[in-house]
Amino acid sequence: MASRFQRVVHSWQWTAVTAIPILLIAMSAAAGGGLLFGAFILLAAPLGLVLAVPPAVGRFVGRMRSPADVTFPYAVCTVGVSLACCAYGAAAIAEDFNVMGRKPNFVPAAVLAVLVLWIAQVTTGALARRRAGGAGGGPAGDDVPAEAWRQPGAR
Repeated sequence: MASRFQRVVHSWQWTAVTAIPILLIAMSAAAGGGLLFGAFILLAAPLGLVLAVPPAVGRFVGRMRSPADVTFPYAVCTVGVSLACCAYGAAAIAEDFNVMGRKPNFVPAAVLAVLVLWIAQVTTGALARRRAGGAGGGPAGDDVPAEAWRQPGAR
C-alpha cells in the first residue's frame, strides 16, 4: 500500500503543475465565467510555477528520483496541497466575495491552508535527502554509498 501511494504521489506531483490550474479554470468557466474566469487565468500561471517548486526541490535537493525515495511526510503534504488548491477554487467560486465580513468567508482559510501545506511540502522535500550514516551517501553529498567509501580502492 505504501509503495503504491509513493508511486502515485511521485507521478502526480509533476502532473499537478498543469492539471490543478486547468481544473481551476474549468471550474470557474463552469460556474459562469466573467471576471472570475479572468482572475483564475491570472492565477493559473503563478500557481503552476508554485506547484513546480516542491517536485524540483525533492528531485534535485532531496534526491527523490524514484517512487521509492518519496518520504511519507512529503507524500502527505503533496496530497494536502492538491486538495487545498481544489478547495480554494471551490470556495472562491461558490462564495460571494464579501468585503463587509458579515458571512463566513472560506477563501482566506483555503489560501492559508495552501500556503502552510506548500511550505511543509518544500521543507519535507528538502529534508528528504538520505543521511550519510543512515541510508547511504558518501562524503561531499554524491550518490556513492557509504560502504563504498570505506572499502579501499572503491574509487
